[in-house]
Amino acid sequence: MRAFVSVDVPRPTIPELIATAAAPSHLTLAFLGEVADARAGDLEAAVGRGVAGPAFTISFRGIDAFPTARSPRVVFVGVRDGREALEALAGRVRSALTTEGFPFDPKPFVPHLTLFRVRGPRDEERARRLLDRFADADLGSAPIASVELKSSELRRTGAAHHVLASYPLAPASP
Repeated sequence: MRAFVSVDVPRPTIPELIATAAAPSHLTLAFLGEVADARAGDLEAAVGRGVAGPAFTISFRGIDAFPTARSPRVVFVGVRDGREALEALAGRVRSALTTEGFPFDPKPFVPHLTLFRVRGPRDEERARRLLDRFADADLGSAPIASVELKSSELRRTGAAHHVLASYPLAPASP
């Protein structure tokens, strides 16, 4: 199975994106790729050991792009408040995966919510409009109350994701 670990969030409302196909609304903490079905139980246990700490809230701030805004290939919404808590959560999950021998994409964790991939001139034009208009915009907030282990099935219409296990975070401190 093709697997990843994420937190689900509501998609920020951006009028220019309402009419387009929406990408999944999650922030990936670790992408594992192919994992043998026989190791599914070990994977679920490893993620469970990595999930610790209280629930928290993040805020979305600005639209940006990878690799750069001048050469956009992936357009995303950035995370401002709650970024440190999200990075710490990703670090704990990644550490638990490493301890149990599960390889994952080694790129540094950059908290972001992917909006779309630039696949042609029309996408590039749309990316430039969004980057110009929303580079520093406040785009709402989202509670982070659980972590999901998901499988991903690639289809012609895009990836279909299925929750394999859900791990609630502790209630937030008052």
